Amino acid sequence: MFPGDDGDGSGDAFEDALGGFDEASPEESELGPETPSVTDYGNRFPEASDEDLAGSLSDLHPDTARTFIICAVLANAAVLLVSLGAMLAYFRGMTQLGGGMIVLGLFAALRTYMQYANWRERYEEREAAADAEADAARAEAKGVEVTADADAEETADADAADAAPASDDESPER
Repeated sequence: MFPGDDGDGSGDAFEDALGGFDEASPEESELGPETPSVTDYGNRFPEASDEDLAGSLSDLHPDTARTFIICAVLANAAVLLVSLGAMLAYFRGMTQLGGGMIVLGLFAALRTYMQYANWRERYEEREAAADAEADAARAEAKGVEVTADADAEETADADAADAAPASDDESPER
């Protein structure tokens, strides 16, 4: 038996003495804030079907998907190897194994960066080629023939005009 327990198993003697706190009096319920209403957002974000996912993935360039997967795996490996290597070296005193894991993790991080930089270069080349094709298609639709030599001449003329000062008063030597 515990102090305050009357032994009949009916409940806590302290709760009986204080009158219970489970129920609020009408005056107390007026003091509190309004009870918020709950709305059902069950269909707000419907599950994507397999067809939707397949359609989204078919729009993705294969080189981009391949690079993403490689970078994700390499980045995760880098984080794992560096953190585990540091813990082995510091907590267990396994400096050779821990140091080797840190070096491998840093190499994986470097390869991740190199893979991304290589993809970025290829992506920019693809975009430039697509822009050139779109410009050629627009020019062809207008009836104007655009060649790479004409573009190069126009660019060279514009660069020469930008390099020459407009007048002697604006010269930076004075």
